[in-house]
Amino acid sequence: MRATGTSRVTVRKAIDQLFREGLVSRRPGAGSYVARKFDQPMSVLVGFSADMTRRGLAGRSILLGKTVSLPKPDEQLKLALSPSDKVLRLSRVRLADDEPLAIENAVVPLFAVEPERIEHSLYEAMRHTGNRPVRALQRLRAAVANTDEARHLEIPEGSPILHIERHSFLANGKPIEVTHSAYRGDRYDFVAELHLED
Repeated sequence: MRATGTSRVTVRKAIDQLFREGLVSRRPGAGSYVARKFDQPMSVLVGFSADMTRRGLAGRSILLGKTVSLPKPDEQLKLALSPSDKVLRLSRVRLADDEPLAIENAVVPLFAVEPERIEHSLYEAMRHTGNRPVRALQRLRAAVANTDEARHLEIPEGSPILHIERHSFLANGKPIEVTHSAYRGDRYDFVAELHLED
């Protein structure tokens, strides 16, 4: 206001517009900040916690649910499980420096992880049992945030998001994880390097 000579009302309206456009993020009690953009290479399998550490950010999670149950029929197929095998379901909001960036819903065979070992990183807990994935297939599609997604990601309902389904595998080809995620479309760009086919 001092620098431009504009009124408080005008500045607030401008910040509201920048927020709607995804250029500014808000943190309750802390103020408004220029929004970061994350480029995520699609050729590298990396967990959220490791990715945030690599970027020099404090990654953390808000636990929405952690349960052990029997697999659903589609999970039996995707994870090559029998109907009596148990799975761990892990639902979390993933944050970078206290800004929510994604909602992750992971399903892994119970033998692949000790649930009590999961702190910040699912992949780190899977490494302790020798079951960390080494490759994955991901499918991305554009979507709009529903009421729950908007609430957890602190964005307006109907905002652009990316739905990602990831199937991860061990070195021997055994499927070990199915994760459905919702990433903020205003924060994430997924980048793929392409080569001309002969």
